[in-house]
Amino acid sequence: MLQPYAWPARQLLLGPIYDDDARLWAALQQHLGALQIHFGGIGLRVEIAPQDGYAFLDDAPTADEEALVTGLPPLLRAHPLSYEATLLAVVLRHWLGEHDQAGQPDGPQLRVSLGQLAERVSLLLPPASNRVKLLKSVRKYVQELSELGFLKLHQDDALDLQNARYEVRRILLARLTPEMLEDFQRQLAAQLPPTTQLPLAAPDNDPTA
Repeated sequence: MLQPYAWPARQLLLGPIYDDDARLWAALQQHLGALQIHFGGIGLRVEIAPQDGYAFLDDAPTADEEALVTGLPPLLRAHPLSYEATLLAVVLRHWLGEHDQAGQPDGPQLRVSLGQLAERVSLLLPPASNRVKLLKSVRKYVQELSELGFLKLHQDDALDLQNARYEVRRILLARLTPEMLEDFQRQLAAQLPPTTQLPLAAPDNDPTA
């Protein structure tokens, strides 16, 4: 018999759920208890952040759960990102921290243009012969992150590529932990000349950490 929580359960297996899909979000909240029990029985957790409007399945056990799931194969597929897309994700995660520390002057959503993204990561990408090629490269990495739900196209501009605007999804705060950020930054710094400034502009006291 089909369970009443089947719709949000199947969607969670496909990827994160966001509150901008009002019907799906309502179904998730209505059946959250049953979903937690259902997925808990196979070693998964439904992680939900109502204030930020997202939910996702986590395959990583807590310390209390680790002994219970030892020997179980990972159920959720890893989504390998290119080095450049990973770099962009790290930059965006720090950008969200800056946005929050500044008091979210433009509202809770952080929206950035393709041109702004290109400025932040251009020093760490292979040199492009002109700005159009740089923008096209960055757009390719933006597409990688969009397919995982980390970015959402907010406003396109067919006449000027750099003016396309994207909403940075706050699920990045959960997916990229402070430990992961530090590890990536160490690896990145080891590959760069000592005088190179990392384009992260991380706040001293990151409120999202």
